[in-house]
Amino acid sequence: METKSNHYTAIATISFSVFIFVISDSIVKYLNSSFSSFEIVFFRSLFGMIPLTLSLAISPHRSKLSIPRPWSLLTCSLVGAFAVLLIVKGLGLIPLANFYAIQFSGPLIMTALAVPLLGEHIKPYRALLIFIGFLAVLFIVKPTSFSDLTLGSALSFLGIGLLSFFLVQIRKLSRMMSTLTIVFYTTLAQGLLMGILMINTWTTPTLYELAVLATMGVLGTIAQMINAKGYSMAPIQMTAPFEYTNIIWGVLLGYFFWNEIPGLNVGLGASLLLLCGILLVYDTRNDPNPALTPQPSAG
Repeated sequence: METKSNHYTAIATISFSVFIFVISDSIVKYLNSSFSSFEIVFFRSLFGMIPLTLSLAISPHRSKLSIPRPWSLLTCSLVGAFAVLLIVKGLGLIPLANFYAIQFSGPLIMTALAVPLLGEHIKPYRALLIFIGFLAVLFIVKPTSFSDLTLGSALSFLGIGLLSFFLVQIRKLSRMMSTLTIVFYTTLAQGLLMGILMINTWTTPTLYELAVLATMGVLGTIAQMINAKGYSMAPIQMTAPFEYTNIIWGVLLGYFFWNEIPGLNVGLGASLLLLCGILLVYDTRNDPNPALTPQPSAG
């Protein structure tokens, strides 16, 4: 039974998970100067398996590790792996605030993808929100000249798009198997794939760097679990808007650790995307099968 106390707890839980996501993403950004994106994603998957395995061990679904549709799960895993790879690379090239501003497009992309992939109907009003959101992303990216900032923004947006596709596919697969089981297998597959791709770019980490890599992986997975718990405690339209607090932490951490100051285009574009995202969440509150809303993250 939902109560006001549960709603406050859910909001606090979502907000806390967002903060952990930002810490994990910040570590990813820090590691970009020392390791290849392949290696970062590999270690993120490797150490992320620790909390996942523990969760499966105590989960009532621990005996349900069978895979009804292995090829669909493999395709989903590959898409997820390359999505995270692009996001990790993008994070190393752009300010944190820019990344989170672009990330705001995630729910809009997922809503658009739900039409061809899940057969969901999209109202003209929602289609307009998606179109406005796309224009806001272009305003943030400013694709007028080639630079590391433009490349990083493009990689991040493409990564967010692929990850949105990945999340919609998870929703589809979750009709046949538990979400925890899906995440376990996709994380395992991503680790194996990146383990192969990183061979030619391998850099042996020091003990300190290994500890940082482990922290990144464990925090990212724990944040996902806390986030999912928060969404199970209250209506989506009440909790989803608090996902957008990541840009506050992104601005603060970006300024203190990398001396990053977002441009006016980032602030205006992010505000427009924020408005579109919140309107979309509230418009879907009475849907029988509301679209997924958690924000894609590298962590």
